[in-house]
Amino acid sequence: MLADILHKIAGQFQEEPHDYYPRASLAGTDRCIRQMVFWAIGEEAKPLPGRTLFIFDDGNWHEELSADWIRQSAFTLHSRQMRVEIQEGTLIISGRIDGIITDMMGVDRLWEHKAINHFSFERIWTGELPVDYITQMTIYLRGLQQVNPEITEGLLLIKNKNQAQFLELLVRYQFDTVEVIEMVKSTGERKDIGERFEGITHAAFEKFALVQKHVQEKTLPSRQYERDHWRCDYCSYNEVCWAGYKEEFERLAADVELDQEAAGLCAYYLESNMHLKEMERERDALKEQIKQLLREKDVRKGKAGDYLIERKLQTRESLKKENVPADVWNELKTVSESEVLTIRRAKTTEVK
Repeated sequence: MLADILHKIAGQFQEEPHDYYPRASLAGTDRCIRQMVFWAIGEEAKPLPGRTLFIFDDGNWHEELSADWIRQSAFTLHSRQMRVEIQEGTLIISGRIDGIITDMMGVDRLWEHKAINHFSFERIWTGELPVDYITQMTIYLRGLQQVNPEITEGLLLIKNKNQAQFLELLVRYQFDTVEVIEMVKSTGERKDIGERFEGITHAAFEKFALVQKHVQEKTLPSRQYERDHWRCDYCSYNEVCWAGYKEEFERLAADVELDQEAAGLCAYYLESNMHLKEMERERDALKEQIKQLLREKDVRKGKAGDYLIERKLQTRESLKKENVPADVWNELKTVSESEVLTIRRAKTTEVK
């Protein structure tokens, strides 16, 4: 009664899209600049799916829940949603911080909260630093230092929405250089990071200036991602961005002589591919050998030393096209385009 209508209700009551302006949350390198240009010129955006709106709303509530628990601690959380801004020339980048946290020694730090899925959470913990989040924090820290130069550090608190785990990144910002000092998990595990990013806010201004330039010149930057990338799937400008791409693709230059750097990459790719195929053949042969051993012994499940082995039956359903009326099949099928890269050695002509 409810599961199939809640997302639809959210879709019907979503707010009108906000006007574009340079904001800290857009400043990172992962945010597609082409999307930002569409937004800035007022291109009509496709309404967001109701499920996406639920995801955004979940993130806001996770932040409030974390803030409530922080208030039960010895830390003081204040300045929630305070607006900060930085400026270079005529460009201003602004945003609203999640808050400032004061420890028992009276030291103030920027507090930023993110709630993400389990897989993204694990990628960060295993070393893939969230550069866009760090960029956003850096802009906030630079803005806060204009009011209070003593605020040099920030805590990025990241919540695993699936398991309610936390990890925390401590960052320090001075002279447009931000350093990720350490990462701590709610299990007590701790990692020293020591990775530095220089000129991070200056790069953000360059990005927004480029958006402004494209708007003024009525041009579009190159696409940042391939068509089947998840960011394109979730983008509100997906359809207008990729409209006419087939014709655009056909107009691209052909029979071009590339440099030796490209040749070296191609040679390395083919060599890697050769080794990969050899390993896949070896893996398949070993797999068949193990299955044959189990068949000979009439075994479905067993243990070999430290290894557990199991054969399972899997059922896969599919539609037979010949049994489906053509009009129904056309409604069921989906067509998508993706780029395929082919590399092979050119034929050489022998000189006699």
